[in-house]
Amino acid sequence: MKKETILPIVLFLTGFSNAFFSQVGINNTTPDATLDITAKNVTGTASAVDGLLIPRVDRERAQSMTGVPVSTLIYVNNIATGTLAGTALNIDAVGYYYYNGTVWTKLNIPVNIYNADGTLLTNRTVTMGTNTLQFRNGSNSIIFSNVGTQSFLTASGASRGAIRAQGGSAILDMFVDNANSAQLAASGNAASLNLITQSASPIIFSTNNVQQATVSSSGNLGINTTNPTHKLHVVPSASTDPVKIEGLRIASGTDNNVVVDLSTGVLKYSPTVAQPLFHAKLAANQTSLTGTNTILLGTPDATSSLYSYNTSTGVMTFNSAGNYLVQMQMSFRNVSANEQVIIGIRDAGGDFIGRGSTRIATTIPVTATVGQIHNYTTVISATAGQQITFAANGANTYALLRDEVGTIGTGNVSNITVIKL
Repeated sequence: MKKETILPIVLFLTGFSNAFFSQVGINNTTPDATLDITAKNVTGTASAVDGLLIPRVDRERAQSMTGVPVSTLIYVNNIATGTLAGTALNIDAVGYYYYNGTVWTKLNIPVNIYNADGTLLTNRTVTMGTNTLQFRNGSNSIIFSNVGTQSFLTASGASRGAIRAQGGSAILDMFVDNANSAQLAASGNAASLNLITQSASPIIFSTNNVQQATVSSSGNLGINTTNPTHKLHVVPSASTDPVKIEGLRIASGTDNNVVVDLSTGVLKYSPTVAQPLFHAKLAANQTSLTGTNTILLGTPDATSSLYSYNTSTGVMTFNSAGNYLVQMQMSFRNVSANEQVIIGIRDAGGDFIGRGSTRIATTIPVTATVGQIHNYTTVISATAGQQITFAANGANTYALLRDEVGTIGTGNVSNITVIKL
């Protein structure tokens, strides 16, 4: 019965005090606010509970309230009931909630970022000044710092410092190993590693803090030059040779030749020029000759597209204009002592355009296996398509010997060689 009489008295006194003083004090006589509660035991080791016990309800009860005044405070002790809807839209955990006029709103307690996750609701700025922001794990750390007009992101590790960018499964790592190489590496499913400037700026490569190579905005690569003017522009240092290439293969007959313009240093290529050599032996012994006769050569031992030779008629056609060196050697027999013989070159009209003569030293019979050799060398200037024949001449009957058979063996002695100069 004692509890039943005290409560009305307390309520009466509270209303009486509120009517006269508009402030209520509990455990004190001079309240400093509308409701001023002073702990029964402010200090000491008393075990009695001091505090304000907020009404405790489950989510369903909070959701069912109507006409709730703004700022009403409750403690939701059970979220197994009710739903995340209506005024209980935000009640997803046990805790304190206040009514904001529309829904029950969680009474947020500041999150300790060192032991709890959180959500950044708006943009935030950290003004560091000259201070550093460091995340450390033993000797490993990630540091944000400002020095003068420079800002740094330092990833430091006991053996490796690395910064990684990752898009899906494509990975780009920039890292450096202690006392080892610094590297930029693409991995994962990255299709390529591109080094790009998106403006008209060059890409510069330096070693020992000295610029060594430059890729200009137009795509020219310069080595030891800051202003390359060609796709590859190499400038030597002092008197050193600027370019060294090893492992070059032997060119085939259809390869082009690389040449250097000595006045500019520019590399160019020269289309392959056909081999300039023509060489053929006398087709067979030519006997019982008188006057001027065409020398008939056999299938050439060496020739090129510069020449066309008809072994039946003995006509040579020059397919390219130019200067040609002609070397003729013929062995004569069936000739008398002091007889003059001639070998030379005739044009299409039968006139000699070059010839040489000699006199026979001693008579050489028709059966001789060793004749007298006559040599003639000259240079002619030919036009493309020009035709010539090689000819021999004797005052009397004579013969041309293809091969000689002597005491030291058998060998060819009558042949003609033509070389384009």
